Amino acid sequence: MVLKKLLKVGMAGLISVALLASCGGTDTGETETEKETTAAATTEAAVDETEAEVETSAQDASGGGDLSGKLVASGSTSVQPLMEALAEEFTALNPGVTMEVQAGGSTTGFKNVDSGVTELGNLSRNLKDEEKGDDINEHVLATDGIGVCVNIDNPVKNLTTEQVVGIFTGEITNWSEVGGNDGEIVVIQREAGSGTRGAFEEILDIEDAVKATQDANETGIVKNTVAGNENAIGYISLGSADETVHCVSVDDVEPIESAVLDGSYKLSRPLLTITKGEESELAKAFFEYAASEDAKVVIEEMGFFAPAN
Repeated sequence: MVLKKLLKVGMAGLISVALLASCGGTDTGETETEKETTAAATTEAAVDETEAEVETSAQDASGGGDLSGKLVASGSTSVQPLMEALAEEFTALNPGVTMEVQAGGSTTGFKNVDSGVTELGNLSRNLKDEEKGDDINEHVLATDGIGVCVNIDNPVKNLTTEQVVGIFTGEITNWSEVGGNDGEIVVIQREAGSGTRGAFEEILDIEDAVKATQDANETGIVKNTVAGNENAIGYISLGSADETVHCVSVDDVEPIESAVLDGSYKLSRPLLTITKGEESELAKAFFEYAASEDAKVVIEEMGFFAPAN
């Protein structure tokens, strides 16, 4: 630890001062060697005591270094990267803890918790009515917003939910049908397995119904393609949106943080982690961390919106 090294350097200076003082002090009958030994032992004890205090303070700051055990989470592929990032930070603060994050989808996450296969279940949607119960505990890790992006020169600035569905399922094929210029719509979607694609299709209930012109295997490709083609349309996490494209309003609601957090923006969804019954101390500690300011930084770096405390 850097702090320990600095302490030892500082204490080494004190040892030197103590030795000089012992050489020039009042004669007590001790030999010079005895004086040096006594001064060094006293100063070394002070170093040890200070190091112990530093270690205790570090453990307190990390949330209590005495935690140990393993947490296993499963479920949504959209939540998986966020959970992995939070798990990495949480286990760094608590070296005795390990976390394993599995995929499988939101429904799998619920089933695994309900049957006791994993303690934590990740969902990228609200619980269904049949999934709710007094023994199911919900924790909102973050809220995700997905922007429907068009070229900045496209005059279309708002689409209804029905129009978004029509465009991405191939029912609407020309921009003139939604108030734009005459031009064939070029639909860009994310690749199969993408968490953003899964969320977009799940929210609009168009799984396996999208008819795209091109698949893109990363957000940057979606943005670059839309930015370079006035007739293109795609979707990206709002955390990745920038001035190269325009994210349209949906049902006259702008895709801004407040609208995402209050749910008025259609293409938003909570990122949940659920448990069943009495939670373990380890799970409680993780959720306490997930609600902290440190976790908020991680959440926002991942492009999501942290829930209000």
